[in-house]
Amino acid sequence: MTVEFALPDVVERQTDAEVVPWQVLTPSVPFDHRIADGVDAAQFVNAVEAYLRDPDLLLLE
Repeated sequence: MTVEFALPDVVERQTDAEVVPWQVLTPSVPFDHRIADGVDAAQFVNAVEAYLRDPDLLLLE
């Protein structure tokens, strides 16, 4: 499987006392639905997201 990312998008995100700009990457996973279930793709994207948020996880597994 591959993960493709669209160009970064800037959205406004509410924090404690202010609204700040926030960069967002939108992932896309192309796969054949005849072979793989959508659940597998969702789990894969969630794992990639976890590694992007905390790269130290790559060292633990």
